[in-house]
Amino acid sequence: FSGDVTLTGDTNRLVLGQVRIFGVITGGDFNLAGTAGTVLAFRWDAGSFTTQRVKNIIMRAPNWFGPTSGDMTADLVITGDGDGKPVRTTLSFEGAIYGGNWNIATDVNRLAAATTILAWSANITGRVQSVLVRGHFAGLLSAASFGSIDVRGELNRATILAGADLGEDVAIGGTDADADTYGSGTIDRLTIRSRVRSSTLGAGLDPSNDRFNDGDDVIHGGTDSFLKKLTIRGTLDEDTLIGAGMYPDNIVIEGRSVPSNTVDNLL
Repeated sequence: FSGDVTLTGDTNRLVLGQVRIFGVITGGDFNLAGTAGTVLAFRWDAGSFTTQRVKNIIMRAPNWFGPTSGDMTADLVITGDGDGKPVRTTLSFEGAIYGGNWNIATDVNRLAAATTILAWSANITGRVQSVLVRGHFAGLLSAASFGSIDVRGELNRATILAGADLGEDVAIGGTDADADTYGSGTIDRLTIRSRVRSSTLGAGLDPSNDRFNDGDDVIHGGTDSFLKKLTIRGTLDEDTLIGAGMYPDNIVIEGRSVPSNTVDNLL
């Protein structure tokens, strides 16, 4: 499928139950002034999807389709506008997230993918209850708060921020509509099952000058910005910064429990 689709009308009544595309979305802009139930395709290569609310976005394909089934590369905007019933969105990708800028103004129930790469960035102004990446994680992810984050591969050149709103450009820095806002944030559980390299992880963390880990980063909210549980099964390199207002007494690094106040990476 390729092409532009726009559906408008009474935003309190315009509801699509399911959009099923038994193939690949290769481009185009899909705009819905209302609510979508489930959007399902084999793969989404390019283009964008804009809606007020959506319950599920799923990329999944049968085994015969090939090794790139379930990949996601499109831009995504969920505005949360209108008077419709609030929806907690589930974003489930059998394959990789290969890119795209996501700006989501609703809560996310679950975000799952095989892997993510550096070209992907997501700004979510609601709470993300669960993040599962079955392989390696790279890229930028911000939200008001996180429940659990589970990365089963390595974290490499990743930025994960709780309490940050990165504006329309979904990037660190910017002015006007692209300006960033930092406040208190929380992460209930963060688990990395391999090594962590050149990454920034924060709850309430603010770079002060659009650049992290240069000596002037601050934490908003004091102990209200907490990282409740941190487990890193692999190594933690010296280029990684972890910032929060409160940590547990002990965290796990390289599979061993150590006092959190002895780990130099913690701000």
